[in-house]
Amino acid sequence: MNLPGGWLPPSLVNVTNSIEYLADWLEEEGEGITREELSTLIEGVLVDKLALNVTAIEPEYMDLLTEAVSTGSGIAGNLTEIRNEQSGLNWGTGGHSSVDVSLYLYPQDDKELVESVQGLHPNVWLAQWIESYLGLDLASVKAKLDSDGSLRNETRREEILAGPVISD
Repeated sequence: MNLPGGWLPPSLVNVTNSIEYLADWLEEEGEGITREELSTLIEGVLVDKLALNVTAIEPEYMDLLTEAVSTGSGIAGNLTEIRNEQSGLNWGTGGHSSVDVSLYLYPQDDKELVESVQGLHPNVWLAQWIESYLGLDLASVKAKLDSDGSLRNETRREEILAGPVISD
């Protein structure tokens, strides 16, 4: 399915990890291995974790990514560029957009929930609604995240985000 502008949403369906997580993982795993092993490692990540078609990646992108992993610098940027190229993602700005979000719900038997949520909303509204609906305190979570310098450590991130289990 190609959408106007070359956007290919189905290419994002099988992505299993964030760019940031994969950049950190590649930097760690790529340390001290041969160039050939590094190429194999990178191709595995691109195919298995970012669901990319490696045969469609321009050789210069692969060279830049391999160099970035070798030096431990610019890995996330190179992964992002490759991912965006294949999915047709193109950002108009380097920051947050203010575009409203259309939300559609199809629950089986909660018409009141559907009517309270579906429609056109400012793009920050959904997070605010989820926070309210689930009784969360995202401000305290954000404060913890902002105050901690080790957020690239997956174990630490899980510790910070661990909280009470929300049940019915």
